[in-house]
Amino acid sequence: MAHIILLEYMGRSMIGTRCGFKAIALSLGLLLGSGIYAVNAASWAHSDEVLMRFSPDRDEYVTWDRIRLYLEVIGASDSLTVDIYLGIMLPDGRLFGIVPDLSFEGLNVDKGKLYAISLDRPASLVPAVSGVLITKGVSMPRTLVYRAVLAHGLDLAEGNYVALGMACLAGTLTPVAFSAQAFHFEPQTCSVSGRIFDENGPASSATVRSAKGAGLLGATANEVLSDSEGNFCLEGVPCDKKVRICGWKPGYYCQYAKVRSPTTSAVMVLEPITPVDNEEYEWLAPDPISLDEHFCVQCHAAAHEQWANNFHAQAASNILVQTMYAGCDVHGNPNRGPGYKLDFPNTAGSCALCHAPVAALESPYNSDMSDLPGLGARGVICDFCHKIADVDLSNLGTVYGINAIELRRPFPDRQLWFGPFNDSGPLDTFNPLMEKSELCAPCHACDFWGVPVYTSFPEWEASPYKEMGMQCQACHYRPDGVTTNVAPPPNKGRERDPGTIPSHMIMGEDNLSLHYQAANLSITASREADDRLVATVEVFNAFAGHDLPTGRPIRNIILLVSAFDGEGDELEFLGGDTVPRYGGTGGGPRDFAGRPGKMFAKILVDMMGNHPAPSWRQTMILSDTRIPALGSDFSSYEFRLPKSATCATVEARLIYRRVFKEIADEKGLPLDDVLMTSESETFHF
Repeated sequence: MAHIILLEYMGRSMIGTRCGFKAIALSLGLLLGSGIYAVNAASWAHSDEVLMRFSPDRDEYVTWDRIRLYLEVIGASDSLTVDIYLGIMLPDGRLFGIVPDLSFEGLNVDKGKLYAISLDRPASLVPAVSGVLITKGVSMPRTLVYRAVLAHGLDLAEGNYVALGMACLAGTLTPVAFSAQAFHFEPQTCSVSGRIFDENGPASSATVRSAKGAGLLGATANEVLSDSEGNFCLEGVPCDKKVRICGWKPGYYCQYAKVRSPTTSAVMVLEPITPVDNEEYEWLAPDPISLDEHFCVQCHAAAHEQWANNFHAQAASNILVQTMYAGCDVHGNPNRGPGYKLDFPNTAGSCALCHAPVAALESPYNSDMSDLPGLGARGVICDFCHKIADVDLSNLGTVYGINAIELRRPFPDRQLWFGPFNDSGPLDTFNPLMEKSELCAPCHACDFWGVPVYTSFPEWEASPYKEMGMQCQACHYRPDGVTTNVAPPPNKGRERDPGTIPSHMIMGEDNLSLHYQAANLSITASREADDRLVATVEVFNAFAGHDLPTGRPIRNIILLVSAFDGEGDELEFLGGDTVPRYGGTGGGPRDFAGRPGKMFAKILVDMMGNHPAPSWRQTMILSDTRIPALGSDFSSYEFRLPKSATCATVEARLIYRRVFKEIADEKGLPLDDVLMTSESETFHF
């Protein structure tokens, strides 16, 4: 029978002695789903510093005179050797803690490293843990076999318990006493019931949830809806503890109350958010403009850092946008390549509707992207997205940007932010839109002159991912797996499971991992009777939830195919698909036009026959070879095969470019070829 058990070291450091502890007491026990994860505040004898905040409770901290690790009992053995390391391992496999220098028999610890429990026998039970220091073990006769728990969550029958006692002599880690016992008990839980109200009386269909319980980091899934009289009852709440319960319904702020369980008298009163948008609202800056102002980074440093390095923050200022708008090169030299202002020198255009929404709110069609004022130059700022109450997709494509967004900017009496959690507050409220692809639609579904130019959202709508319930946020707002609090201490944010906090990196074309996993290549080939090698290459859009590539039409993906004989000599290309001139002409190493392969892109042609043409001109779609989500493209190639050849190797590479090479050369833009994937297959005849 498997158990999750807890190993706990207790003792104080003795500086200068060989043994890191004067005495060590080891106790193993199950950490219940509703258990206390905190360690009481204390310090080493040589340090009064509290090293790390660990508990969801604000008054409990972790220090290293009590150190906990998770283990799993997976069997029994007459004898074994275990390696013991110091640190804290969470159920999802992450290790917390840095242990001061310790070195004594059977235990080597380096400062600045994170440690877990491992084994050296039997080897098959040792988990592959990156970065874990393996040292010689400590012999423990007639004990249990342990291994580190690296699974997400506590997967066990709650209530099982195993206890083990040991003692340590100074200078060694040899056990001098041993005992073990196992028994079962049922954890005790209680209920919290009460009523929830709004300004009109009892609030029906309000979501009520407990905000602390089974999970180490964050809220539980324990939630109910209030009845027509506002009554609710939450079961499975830890007994005799102060618990935080949260309430929410559409149109209201999140509200919470602290009660001691069990209780039948919990009361919450919901407060409505502003029903209208305050057009006089002064936007909150992401970071300091002046020292007497509030700004986002004060409370949300990690989220701000992620945002500051993403393309939303650079939507108005990045060099591609600026050079394409002004018609200049990266040094500001005019008349270099296409430019909106070259074609329409007397208008500002509609670029700011998406690229500079704060500026566009003041002047939708007169915001010059080369001269944006104040926060307008900061792109899509934090405060803007967190003020989006709804979107209007009734004229999808023809009405876009801020014209398709309903904002709810608050009045001075109370701030308001929309977010993805229904248990935050008191200035926040939950907006389900934050978790849906529709949030992205206003700026990722835009038609110009009646031509669908930016079509990422319609592509997703037409894909199988919509039917599967896979939203844009699943990839582009994927949690970083590290952040556990969006407003960490001394602010009042809540600790959460890092797998539930959307990343503000908003991963796009700048994120290499998305490119690397987007597509798969496969190759088949055969030798024909007239000594021709005929190869077929499949490009499969494996993981992009939209066409590949998507977004602005100047993005392109190039497939390059080549073949070699058994000696490594390149075979002569006889016919098949070739890369068009948009892949680069001139014969340089990165000029791919005319080579065996293919380009995937949407090509626009203007009324004068110029192509590829920029989207702000009157255009039509000349061709669209992009690959839809979960779709495949097949292309064939023929090569001359020597009569004596007994084998041939076909290679395929898939390269992403954020802009056509001709435009990059004209403007001096870095081409930044990204090798998305490659494949090589050898065929024997």
